[in-house]
Amino acid sequence: MPKRRRLTMRQLRQLLRLSADGISVRDIATMLGIARTTVQDNIERATAAGLSWPLPAELTEMFSNIGSSPVRASSKGYADASSLTGAR
Repeated sequence: MPKRRRLTMRQLRQLLRLSADGISVRDIATMLGIARTTVQDNIERATAAGLSWPLPAELTEMFSNIGSSPVRASSKGYADASSLTGAR
């Protein structure tokens, strides 16, 4: 199985915003310079996590605090809490 590509928080926010605006997966991939399957996977993961655009205020604040660093995926395929809080 290919290694999962890490998106920056900025890319993830843009992906969610563009998807909510009705932009096609193919066009989002082109705009962000990532693979179409990466867009599809991240939309599915965001939906499963209950995330949609606009993001809740507390998440927006959390994103601004951690900058645009990549989110580490756990062995289960989703972000672990330590990658979001900076804990190790």
